[in-house]
Amino acid sequence: MKIFPESWVPDPDKKFSSFDESLIDQINAGVLKYNKKIEIIKKRHDTDIPGGEFSQRLLFVFKKGEEDFYLEFLKISEHNKKNFIELHEMVMDYCNCTGYDDNYLNPVLPNEWVEKKTKKLVGIRIQVRANTMLTEFAVASQEDHSDTYKKLNNHAVKKIPEIIDYVIKNYIEVYYPK
Repeated sequence: MKIFPESWVPDPDKKFSSFDESLIDQINAGVLKYNKKIEIIKKRHDTDIPGGEFSQRLLFVFKKGEEDFYLEFLKISEHNKKNFIELHEMVMDYCNCTGYDDNYLNPVLPNEWVEKKTKKLVGIRIQVRANTMLTEFAVASQEDHSDTYKKLNNHAVKKIPEIIDYVIKNYIEVYYPK
């Protein structure tokens, strides 16, 4: 829980880091490699977006033939632990990196585990239309302990091929087939 308002003590995790941008570049490169007819025609970096759990957005407009589509990357930094249950994919990434026992007999739910382990959940959400999330993944917070920081960022790097595949199979092939 934050004690001071955002205007007094800005949250550094609401801004894309160079690491975040490298992950986004890898995802976009995977989309371009998938189909040589797809090209990026526009990139927009919006900053200081008021309200919500994010304040920065990277928007990439792609062109395939006559059709345009976009991928929007939002930097998420969620302090309200009650909202962790809504960030299921980020919660599971955090659990995978911090020793959560994903056993059906475990009485502690994943979001409850993360609520006890961290002050906030940080990640990148990929949207395909306004308020239409495709997927999301966790990245390390600048406030994480060094061990957790390394584990989360290594997990994000390893997850990029899976995310590229997911974007292609569940968005591009569905709405913009070859």
